[in-house]
Amino acid sequence: LLARGGHTVDIDWKEDGKPQRVVINAASDGECKIFKNSDYGTMTITANGENVNYTTVEENGLELIVFDTTKATDYEISYN
Repeated sequence: LLARGGHTVDIDWKEDGKPQRVVINAASDGECKIFKNSDYGTMTITANGENVNYTTVEENGLELIVFDTTKATDYEISYN
């Protein structure tokens, strides 16, 4: 998938239709915002084997996860 900002997104799905693992390849340095859905489980974001710090914000009634990106870096989001 091609996301806003030119980032590419690859998603592995669980049998119940929820995401299990998401990889975002950053097209540029900057900020990435993704929708947070607590129904998916606990979320972890890593890049190059290191945990990525993120914040949670509310915009237009939606809860979003926000983290900084570096161009050409893969950010793996996993749900437990």
